[in-house]
Amino acid sequence: MIGKVKTVTKSKSGKAFRVQFEGSEKWYGAFLDSGLDKAVGRVIDAQITPDKGFGEGVGQWGFSAEPAPPSAPTQAPTVSGRLTEPELRFVSNILGAAVTAKTITDPLQIGVWAKAAAQAVKEV
Repeated sequence: MIGKVKTVTKSKSGKAFRVQFEGSEKWYGAFLDSGLDKAVGRVIDAQITPDKGFGEGVGQWGFSAEPAPPSAPTQAPTVSGRLTEPELRFVSNILGAAVTAKTITDPLQIGVWAKAAAQAVKEV
C-alpha cells in the first residue's frame, strides 16, 4: 500500500503505534520500534499485515518514490457556464483515470469528481 502518513500516535497501552493514512478513516497498528513516528507527512510504501487479535498492522515499510494517490474531493464545487469539447475531454480523462486507479469506488462520487475537474479546467 502506498500512502501518505497522516497521524502516528501511541496506543492506549503505550506498547504500540496507531497509524492513519491520509484519505482514510482506518487505523493500523505498528510496533514502537518501526520508526513510523518519523514518517508523518511523508509518502511510504507499506506492507499491511492482518492479525486476528490486533487487526491490520503496518509490517515492513519504506519511503516511497511514488506520489500518494489523490484523495477524493469532499465537496462538489460550483461551475458556471458550459464546457467546450476540449474541456469535456479533460473532465472525461480525469474521471477515467480516477476510476482506473480505484479512487472512485462509488458511482455517487462521479458527480463530485466531474464538478471538481470542470472547475479545475475553468480556472486554468
